[in-house]
Amino acid sequence: MLKGAAQVGVKLGKSKRCKRMGAVGVGDAVSNFQRKTVGIMKRLRRQLPFLRLVLKEANRFKRQELLQHANAAQVNAISELVLTLLKNNIPVTPPIMAQLRPYKKVLRDLGRRQHSVKKRRQRLVSQKGRGLWQGLNNELCQCARRPQQR
Repeated sequence: MLKGAAQVGVKLGKSKRCKRMGAVGVGDAVSNFQRKTVGIMKRLRRQLPFLRLVLKEANRFKRQELLQHANAAQVNAISELVLTLLKNNIPVTPPIMAQLRPYKKVLRDLGRRQHSVKKRRQRLVSQKGRGLWQGLNNELCQCARRPQQR
């Protein structure tokens, strides 16, 4: 008796990876990108109160205190925000871009997930002035508005 694919338990059709990713054709690749973007937005939305608190804090010492006691998820949320900025996933106006340009080395370091949470946290704590925080706050406002526009 021949063993068929159904008897052996092998499923015909998509591979496991394709099923997990949900990709079949070119049109599905766009939806995968949208799903990934929505996943990032979910992570940012989870930490939205913390992000607003840190980015709007005017007192440098209070901001440093918040960042020193931030957990890994909160530091990763700030990194995700910076990463969306660097990848141009969110439209940023030229004045905001000009405001953030002096901080491009810091932003690139924060956007790298290869750096440990400890190193990224230290980069955040060592920032002085309000230019970086004000620019990121403007980006967060645009980021929070983006899903409602759809």
